[in-house]
Formats: sequence, C-alpha cells, structure tokens
Amino acid sequence: MIGNRTERAGLTLLVVAALVAIGFIQGGDHEPPSQWSLPAGSLASEPAPDPHEDQLPSSGPGRFTFDSSAGPILGTAGPVMRFRLGVESNLDSDLSEFSRLTDATLADSRSWIFDKKQRFQRVPDGAPSDFTIALVTRETAYRLCAKAGLDIRDDGIPYTSCHANGWVVVNLDRWRLSTADFVRSGAPLLTYRQHVINHEVGHQLGREHEQCPGEGQLAPTMQQQTLGLHGCVANPWPYPNA
Repeated sequence: MIGNRTERAGLTLLVVAALVAIGFIQGGDHEPPSQWSLPAGSLASEPAPDPHEDQLPSSGPGRFTFDSSAGPILGTAGPVMRFRLGVESNLDSDLSEFSRLTDATLADSRSWIFDKKQRFQRVPDGAPSDFTIALVTRETAYRLCAKAGLDIRDDGIPYTSCHANGWVVVNLDRWRLSTADFVRSGAPLLTYRQHVINHEVGHQLGREHEQCPGEGQLAPTMQQQTLGLHGCVANPWPYPNA
C-alpha cells in the first residue's frame, strides 16, 4: 500500500508539472492563459440580438408622463414656441433620454432655429404651451394620427410617426429601430431620431413634404425619409450647412 501511494504521489506530481508547463495552472502574477477565453461562436462571443417590432410594446394605456422641468430657451431670435414633452406612461424609462435628445436637436444651429424666425422652450405640463411632443407605442400613434385623418400603417402595422392636431407623435418602433433604408445606408440611429424630431416639428411650423432632389444628394428634412431615401443621403437637418 505504501508503495502504491508513493507511486500515485509521484504520478500526481508529474501531472501537475505537465499542467504548469503547458499553462493550465498559473502561479504568481502571470496573465491567465489565452485558452481560458471562450471559443468563437460561444454564448459569450455572440452579439446581442437586434430588437424587432415584436419585441417592443405594441400598445399602451394612452396616458402620458410629462417632463416636469422647464428647459432653456433654444435659439437666439424670434418668438418662443413652448412645448410640453412626454412619453406614454408604460415608457417612463425613455423620458429622460427622449427629453434630452429633443432639446439637443432643436438647439442645434442646423435645426429650425437657424433662420431666427422662432425659438423653442420645453415647459412643464400645466404651463401654457403651443404644442406637445410625445413618444408613444405604435397603436397609440395610430389612434392619435387617425384623429387627424392620417393613416400611418404599412401592411396593417402602424409604421410612421406624424404631426396631428398640435401633437408631434413619435412612434416608439421607429425611435428604437430606425428604418430599413437608414440601416442599409449605414446611417446611425441618432441620425434617424434627429430626423423624426425635426421633420414632425417642421409640420408644426407649417412646412410641407419635399422630394429627394437627386441621387446622392442630402435628403431634405421634410422628405418622408421614413418611407425611403430614394437615392438621397439620410439627413436630419433643415440647414445642414449652418
């Protein structure tokens, strides 16, 4: 028995030495061996799946949570157009980012403030306002837009955003996913978000739809870029050269 134990102990030492030699057992401050990383195609190396419409809430209660703070006056000249900003109440986690990005977009010198014909300011709910900007689920967008006689559906699914009766209605599906044309062109999600804000606020200012002026040119903000770029380059700004 003693002999067997001795032989087993010797064998164990040989195995440990071999493992140390090939890097499976580390000591001191050595970096862990590269073999410890998971191989390509494993769960850890798979990219996160892209969201789709069926992974987003399709409907909500039709009630809203509004930003309770007042924002700065955006722009340098012209009358101040005041807006309240909110999200459908089942989208409360989006409120802060939606508010921040809307202010940043309308404050950009390439946006509607460039012509010095108007300024903007976000105001709390209950304060006097000229219009409302709201992020809503697609079914709520459909109902709000339908009240103004606008059908925003594509293949039966509410697809676009709209301006309806003093409401800038932003469809959650587009806010989160952009559109196929934007994705194919490599346009960032931020560019689409800036576009939808400027486009629908443009309707509040009385601007009408425009067409793509030609292959490879910047799309006008008032082009319905959500429905296709039609050869133009995605562009969110009314005054891109400002």
